[in-house]
Amino acid sequence: MNEELKDIKGLVEIPDISFIVFVLVVGFVLIILSTLIYLFIKGKRGKKATKKQIMLQSLKTLDFSDAKNSAYIFTKNCHLFLDETNQKRYNDICDKLEIYKYKKDIPLMDKYTKQEMIEFISELHDK
Repeated sequence: MNEELKDIKGLVEIPDISFIVFVLVVGFVLIILSTLIYLFIKGKRGKKATKKQIMLQSLKTLDFSDAKNSAYIFTKNCHLFLDETNQKRYNDICDKLEIYKYKKDIPLMDKYTKQEMIEFISELHDK
């Protein structure tokens, strides 16, 4: 009877890598989640406004009751938007604005100059 039992072999260890696979899957999921959270937060902040966008916004919100300040801001901020098509018109407007600059007491801005400036700024917005 003892001879029949000699065929039974000892226990064999089977390699188990399930823990390693679990750790890798959890790590991969964490990396993906952290990337998505980062992109979401970055997108929430929005893009910073460019210099051109800031200048256009300042032109749109000109206070024409202060003719001197309006003339300076218009002259200073329009230069980024100039090209061959609007350079002459810009120069004409700037020539009209000279009476509102470099003086202590200035007259109120006339409605025609004001209207020209508004039209010029609205055309800049369309570009």
